[in-house]
Amino acid sequence: MKFTWSLLIATLVLSHSGECINKRRAKNDDLATGNELTSSNYDEGDISSDESLMKGRDSGWDPSFLDILSSDYFDESPKAKASNKNQFVQEDEDATLPSVAGEEAEEDIGVPVAPSVEEEIVTGRPICSGCSRDVDPEDSKIQEIANFAFKNHLDSLEDDDLGRHLVRVVKAQTQVVAGQKYMVDVEMGYSNCSKAELKLSEQTCLMDPEKETFICNFEILEQKWRNHTELLLTKCDQAVNDADLLPAERDPEEAEARIGELEENSDEMEDATTTSTAAAAPQSRRRRDTKVIGNLRDADEDKDTLMELARFAVDQLDVIDEDNDARLVMDILSAKKQTVSGWLYHLKIRVAQTTCEEGTIVTYEACKDKVVLPYNVCSVKILFQPWQTVQKKITESQCAPEKMKKGKKLGKQYFKKDENSQNEITEKTLLGGFSPVDPDSQDLLELADFVTSSVDLQSNALHAQKLVRVIEAHRQVVSGIKTKMVIEMGYTSCRKSKNLDKAKCNIDESREHNFCNITVWEQPWMKTRKITDSKCGRKEELYKDNRRKRSPVVTARNLGSNIDVAITNSNLDLEEKKFGTFMAQHDKKYQSQEEYKYRLQIFRQNLQKIKLLQEYEQGTATYGVTKFADLTEEEFSKHYVGLRPDLRQKHRPAKKAEIPPITQLPDEFDWRHFNAVTPVKNQGLCGSCWAFSVTGNIEGLYALKHKNLVSFSEQELVDCDTLDEGCNGGLPENAYKILQKIGGLEAESEYPYDGRNEKCSFNASKVTAKVKGFVELPKNETEIAMWLMKHGPISIGINANAMQFYWGGVSHPWKFLCSPKSLDHGVLIVGYGVHTYPRFNRTLPYWTVKNSWGESWGEQGYYRVYRGANTCGVAEMATSAKIF
Repeated sequence: MKFTWSLLIATLVLSHSGECINKRRAKNDDLATGNELTSSNYDEGDISSDESLMKGRDSGWDPSFLDILSSDYFDESPKAKASNKNQFVQEDEDATLPSVAGEEAEEDIGVPVAPSVEEEIVTGRPICSGCSRDVDPEDSKIQEIANFAFKNHLDSLEDDDLGRHLVRVVKAQTQVVAGQKYMVDVEMGYSNCSKAELKLSEQTCLMDPEKETFICNFEILEQKWRNHTELLLTKCDQAVNDADLLPAERDPEEAEARIGELEENSDEMEDATTTSTAAAAPQSRRRRDTKVIGNLRDADEDKDTLMELARFAVDQLDVIDEDNDARLVMDILSAKKQTVSGWLYHLKIRVAQTTCEEGTIVTYEACKDKVVLPYNVCSVKILFQPWQTVQKKITESQCAPEKMKKGKKLGKQYFKKDENSQNEITEKTLLGGFSPVDPDSQDLLELADFVTSSVDLQSNALHAQKLVRVIEAHRQVVSGIKTKMVIEMGYTSCRKSKNLDKAKCNIDESREHNFCNITVWEQPWMKTRKITDSKCGRKEELYKDNRRKRSPVVTARNLGSNIDVAITNSNLDLEEKKFGTFMAQHDKKYQSQEEYKYRLQIFRQNLQKIKLLQEYEQGTATYGVTKFADLTEEEFSKHYVGLRPDLRQKHRPAKKAEIPPITQLPDEFDWRHFNAVTPVKNQGLCGSCWAFSVTGNIEGLYALKHKNLVSFSEQELVDCDTLDEGCNGGLPENAYKILQKIGGLEAESEYPYDGRNEKCSFNASKVTAKVKGFVELPKNETEIAMWLMKHGPISIGINANAMQFYWGGVSHPWKFLCSPKSLDHGVLIVGYGVHTYPRFNRTLPYWTVKNSWGESWGEQGYYRVYRGANTCGVAEMATSAKIF
């Protein structure tokens, strides 16, 4: 009788198991085909339902009935198993099994059936129970889990106050255990704020660009029926501080033990799942191949991807150059990759300059016959951050003519020395040293004429100067051709004018000649020519230092036997080598070793600012070392800016400008094309930018009204504006009021600029432009463009933070680097435009801004700044005079 009851119970259990197996198969089929599981497909009695698993009584059978089974039949010892099996086999010969629920009993219900059923369940499932599987890192649930782990990890670092940012989820997996286990790899970066500051103002805190990002592996367990989520394990690679401070970190075995502990505890909880420990045991997490974060390694992308990056870099270089000729990528010489906050690619590209036009589709087939030799080699660094709006940007670039061995063939030409030509680059020059040049050679005389004209334009003198002779000249090849020359110039009897033919002007020998030390940098393949350094004066002033007894003045030259040796000296670090180059380029001299060290320290700090500006640049601007690179913020503000909003007079508000009703603005407009803008001027070491902004505005208005472009006097404003403080700063609206009061502006020729606060020498009888008031423009940039097009150049205030190290391109820094409310520099808007990227189907609108730091700064003295977002406060203080 005991055997009969046992068979009956076993039959009931197996019959119910078979029903569950069929339902599980059906559900798995639906999962495999992507069918949605709804209550209409599977009722509450389905063993596959998580809720029914927790509430066994609702599944159609009561698990408590198993308690009646005798332990004799379910003893797991080998001896008991053997005994039970023999008993089943022996008694089964005479037994007849009853039907269950009207169905025929299966013939073979012995113990061997169970493994076959279990095998069928396991092998028949499309989804492996208990195995980990990859999931989409961008899934909202994964993002929620990653944020939970990230915040818990930060809270566990009690002794570390440094803030961190979650950059992205790199990889994610899930696994069914006693709940749901998530395994996520998260890229993190250090913040420039503390944890407390980060919590208060997350929007203003950014990642520290000086520190590399790192990867943290998190394991999180979620048990929904308990409303419980727990961080099980934390493992961070390359974490500077985290390595020693990971209270939440556990050994993987400890994490697995914790899961087992939670499984056992879950049996005692209300509505907990009765899950087999064998089924829920977690699979060991596979070992990940983790590259060391931050190391430079070979780029593993395919050639097409790298070529696309190279073309992007070349397109950006085309954007910031001065010509309209496009470059062509010929080959990628090397490609490295570095994991930072994203990926930093280090590419060395062979580039050809062509005569194909920028903005067209530039291919080898289209431009191969328009290549200008020699080739250039460009080393570029491209930051790729796919999660950012601007995914790719150049952080550093340097191009130079490709070094060719003597006699190496380039197409049909040979790059070798021609001993019969004075104008060929000699072997000595190719090695990087200066070599003498014949002062009477035709190309040098042509260059000297260019220099003379440029120096003459900078002069405030009434009469034009003319080249007398080239005294000496030397050349050096350094990313182009650098020419140093000493020239003699003499004043002529001809007054300056735009179309003056100096050949017809005789030198006035009654006046003393000028002598100039000039350095010119040329890049023939880019068709650029720029004066990088100039010093002019009387002969005895120019050479007086040569007659003095030597002093302990520190110059680039006495850093070593010559600058080329000094900047490659192994005892100097990279930044100090750059500083030596900077000193040579800008003829910097320091009075002692102490001052040299002080300026070097400032230079190092400014290099970090340059890096930060480039890192967070949203446009196409390039930033680098300029002549201001050894100045502190206070020194730069004192001598090269000078806008003073604090000097505003508290009287009645300014009159608002009436905006002309222009229905359709052209894509670009520039008053330089209509003879309404004078050449770029230089304010020197005087905070008189506000005066240059005002005179530029009045010069444009006067040219349009009287059809005559006249350069007006900034010195009159510096000396005679009693509402402002001359070289210590001022405000355009104050200047308008003073000009209206005293009668107007004299021409530059009548009241020349000397860059110092002097006694007012205003002569009302020599006034050229009379001012009758001023207007204030709205802060809407579209309306500013309308007013500009109708009336002329506009005086504006701007934040010059991004301008100090600006080289070229469309500048669009983040607001935290260039606040629109911190205006400190007066400049002049002369036009606007839109830069287009045909390859990327993108446009970049900009303002063209005339500055007063000379033509050697920026884009020949001009600054292009992003238009449409009040970048650096460009729309905050726009004003214009009203003239008779």
